[in-house]
Formats: sequence, structure tokens, C-alpha cells
Amino acid sequence: MATMRPPFEGGNPLVVATRIVEAVYDPVPEDRYSALLLRTITSMLTVDKDLRPDIDEVAKLISPVLMGQLDELVQERIALREELHVEHDARLKNEREAQQSKEAVHRLFARHQLDLAAAGVGRSAGGAVGGSNLARDSRDASPLRVARPPREVHTPHSIFHRLEGCTMPIRTMTRC
Repeated sequence: MATMRPPFEGGNPLVVATRIVEAVYDPVPEDRYSALLLRTITSMLTVDKDLRPDIDEVAKLISPVLMGQLDELVQERIALREELHVEHDARLKNEREAQQSKEAVHRLFARHQLDLAAAGVGRSAGGAVGGSNLARDSRDASPLRVARPPREVHTPHSIFHRLEGCTMPIRTMTRC
């Protein structure tokens, strides 16, 4: 498996069987693999079954490497969990800040609407608010005067959509 090809090859099954019995195989390149792996492969391909290690002996040979790999995996998992926790906390913080900003805009807009309504009530009940409008208001006091249509009232949602560059009406909008 280390060389990505079978250790014993031949043109027919009899040649392969002979190579297995005689332990004739191409050597594993020593410059590519560790000494531990080379020793393990050589011991596992030994012809004498009494000298060949069983699975417990193979596990003892490679256990230091396996334990090191497991420790690395555990450390990587811990680091990933910590990173995930940090990202989750940051996302929650951003969501809270966005909600607070949204609520602040709604409050500002509501205050603005109240100010506009209060300014409109002051003109209709007590006449003009400023001195410069007094002459014009007295000329326009005719009972035949046609009332102007009310100004367009904006909701917080329409302001948000305008700020985001969305031109679709709120009722038909699914996502801008």
C-alpha cells in the first residue's frame, strides 16, 4: 500500500506464489518513508512465520506514531471547537448590534413622525407658526380653497428599502 502497488507481482499465479514463498519483492524506496515503516514492512514480509509479527506486535511497533497522530487530531479538534465558539459569539454580537441599530432607527423615525405630526397640528389649529407665513395664510383663508393632498408618509421599512436601493413595493418584495 505504501508504494501504491502490490508487493508480489508476476505474469501468472504460479510466479506470484513463488515470489510470496521466497519473499521476493521490489524494495520500498528508503528515501520516501520513515525507518519505522520500512522496519514494519520488512518484518511483516518475513518468510519465517515464527519471525513474522502478529497484529499485537505490529500495533506495538507503530503505537508511538499512532498515539502522536491521535494527539494531533485531538488538538486540532479542540482548536476548531474554540474557533467555532469564537465565531459563534461574534455572530451573536453582530446580530444583537444589528437589532439594536434597527430599533434605534425605528425610534428615530417614530420621533420624526411625531415631530411632523405636531408641526402639522400647530399650523391647522393656531394658524401659521412663523411670521413669514402670516400674509400667505391670510390670503389663502378663502372657504373655496382646495386642500392639498397630504404629504407622503414613510414607514421605517420604506426608509430601509430606499437606503438599501430597493425600489420594489414592500408588499411584493421578497428579497432585494
